[in-house]
Amino acid sequence: MKRIPYVEISECQGCRSCAAICPEVFQMNEMGRYAQVINPYAGSEDCILEAMASCPVRCIRWAE
Repeated sequence: MKRIPYVEISECQGCRSCAAICPEVFQMNEMGRYAQVINPYAGSEDCILEAMASCPVRCIRWAE
């Protein structure tokens, strides 16, 4: 079973790195203030892990 990523929106600073690295999974909200998951099944786990590692505040996590 594939793990599901999520963004803790209250912690996101809107740096856009996750959306740049893995745009099939992450995008910025309409106002461009925080990232959101648009399709948790679209990207490879490696792509998601790279996006997680690039996040300066570590607000991307795996759902329990």
